[in-house]
Amino acid sequence: MDRRADFITQTKYMAGLIRHDCKDALSRIELLLSKLEEGESLKAVDIAAELTEARLEMYEVLRGTERIEELCERESEAQRS
Repeated sequence: MDRRADFITQTKYMAGLIRHDCKDALSRIELLLSKLEEGESLKAVDIAAELTEARLEMYEVLRGTERIEELCERESEAQRS
């Protein structure tokens, strides 16, 4: 596989992971907000656990975004060489 095709493949893969993690985190947050808006009583432990999961997923999103930036930078440097 040529360099450009490999770059595109890696970028698409990372974007897919980011999209998946964002959707998961957003789903967790939306569920908690919905329960709170409906006046449902939630245990602090449950809320903390859900928010912790969402936070971890968002950290994964951040790492994925940073990885894409690194790939783009390397590709830019390779094209300048």
